[in-house]
Amino acid sequence: MTSAALSARLKTRLQKFLYEWTPPGLKRLVRPLRRRLAKDFEQEPELQILHLLVNPRRGAVDVGGNKGAYADVLSSLVRCLIVYEPLPDMAAALRRRLPKRANVRACAVSDQTGKAVLRTPVVGGTERKALSSLVTRSAEQSVEFEVDLAMLDELADEDIGFVKIDVEGHECAALKGASSLIRKQRPVFLIEAEERHAPDAVAAVRTIMESFGYVGFFLIGRLFLPVSDFDPKYQNPDINNQAGDDPSAIYVNNFIYFPDATHATVAIGAIRGFLSRKKPN
Repeated sequence: MTSAALSARLKTRLQKFLYEWTPPGLKRLVRPLRRRLAKDFEQEPELQILHLLVNPRRGAVDVGGNKGAYADVLSSLVRCLIVYEPLPDMAAALRRRLPKRANVRACAVSDQTGKAVLRTPVVGGTERKALSSLVTRSAEQSVEFEVDLAMLDELADEDIGFVKIDVEGHECAALKGASSLIRKQRPVFLIEAEERHAPDAVAAVRTIMESFGYVGFFLIGRLFLPVSDFDPKYQNPDINNQAGDDPSAIYVNNFIYFPDATHATVAIGAIRGFLSRKKPN
């Protein structure tokens, strides 16, 4: 294991420890350190239940690897990991930090192969690489890159048990390019869908997944609810998607889809049991 990979794994374990086990009386003292190290868990609460969503004997896919918040954790949970990250510098950084069983592919995922233009928005003179997208947004300053496109169906014959998709509004195209993978492997999906990136994104993803027989849920606080309970107010544009700075803030942008009701029932039981035992922040 490289020093970068070891550092990432230790950081992940320390994140988990600080996130779950800080005694209430010490929270004020460790809050600055906790916020720095546990930032990923605060911004992506689904990370805390990731170990209950994956099958360690199967592979996993991270579409939209970015800085590696999910890849870091997944690489320690599954036998092999495939990461798609279209920005060359981000892909190179992931290759350096992840263990050898992680295969980083420097391309974007869509419903076709070839090439496309990836746009990275520029806000206040700073490139927001985490918001890079194949979706064109009007009145937005951006830096453009030509990137290669791949389809998840190239993995249809691989033993894939979990897929995370975070592609800033391009999730429906990514799913349409994964139909064979879905039918053959029936992986669990964790999909980011936000109305601010694509109108009716949550409903559109739900329609696609339910057409394959999947059942969806989302995490809100310590509750794990069916996607039918989702309310657009949970994506209030006035709420910043960094609830770690305001524990009362609610912003739901990730949705978990199980391949059938039986799988969902077992997983939900484990997840709700875990959340009920988890110490509140």
